Amino acid sequence: MPRDLYARTDAYLFGYSLGGFADIWDSSQGSGLDDFLLWGADDCSKSPDGFLGFKFDYPCRRHDFGYRNYRLQGRLTEANRKRIDDNFWRDMNTVCSGGRFGPYQLNAAVCHKMGMLYWSVVRAAGWWKKKPYSGYFVLSNEMSDRCAEVLRSAYRTNGASVKLWECNNADSRHGYQNIHINGSVSAGTLGIKVDGERKCLDADVHGIGVNGTRVQLWDCNGQAQQFWIIGKSGPFGREIRNARDLTKCLDADLNTIGANGTKVQLWDCNDSRQQRWRTLWW
Repeated sequence: MPRDLYARTDAYLFGYSLGGFADIWDSSQGSGLDDFLLWGADDCSKSPDGFLGFKFDYPCRRHDFGYRNYRLQGRLTEANRKRIDDNFWRDMNTVCSGGRFGPYQLNAAVCHKMGMLYWSVVRAAGWWKKKPYSGYFVLSNEMSDRCAEVLRSAYRTNGASVKLWECNNADSRHGYQNIHINGSVSAGTLGIKVDGERKCLDADVHGIGVNGTRVQLWDCNGQAQQFWIIGKSGPFGREIRNARDLTKCLDADLNTIGANGTKVQLWDCNDSRQQRWRTLWW
C-alpha cells in the first residue's frame, strides 16, 4: 500500500473489491499507517438500513469511509462526491448479486430497487457541505523553543523556506508565525494568511521520500504534500506528519538547532524532541 495518504484512501475506496474492503474493515483497519485514516461509520443511519431484509452494511461503511476522509482531506468536491456515491451504487449491486453478502440473488430486482432508494437518499442529503474547521496557532519546536516562521520579505514567493526563529507573539516585523489551519483541529492544510491571501506549507515534491526534504510556502493546490496530520498531545508536544509520505515528520535540523534560521524539513518519524511541536492557539 502507498505511503501517500490520498493514494491510500483512493486504493481502499476505488481499488479494492467490496469483499477486499470488507476483509480489511473486519481485520486490520486502523493499524499501522491506516491509523491516519478515519474508519468510523454510521452504517447509513440516514437510509432505511435493513428495509425488507436487505443489508447494505459494507457498501455503507465504504461510503462513509469515502465521505469522511475526503472531507477531512479537503477533496469532497461535487465531482468527487458523485464518484463516491456512484461507487456506493456499484457496491450495493454487488450485494444484490448474492454470495458472501447475503442470499439476495433470488430477489435481485427488489434488492436493486432498495439500492436505488439508498443511493437517492445519499445523493440528496448533501452531507458534503459541512464547513471545515478554521483557526490560527503558533508552532513552537520543543527542542529549540523557537517558532516556525516565513520571512516577511519572502512570503509572496513560491518556494519561500520555513525556518525557526525566536517566537515573537505573531509580531510580523521580521516574519510571519501565525499558522492558519483549514480542516480540523488535528489535520488539514497549514498556511500563512496575510491580508486575505493564503499560501500553504508544502513539502518540496522534488524531495519527497528523502530525509531533509525542504518545507516551504507554495500556492495552495489541494495536493497531499500540503496536507498535515497533527498527532495527539504528549509531554513533549505533538508530531506532525505529511500526507504525501506518512513515514515522514516535520523536523528541525539538528545541525543548527537552537539558532535562528534553523531549517524546517521532513525526516523519518523517530519520536525525537526536534520533531515535537507545541501548538500555541490564539
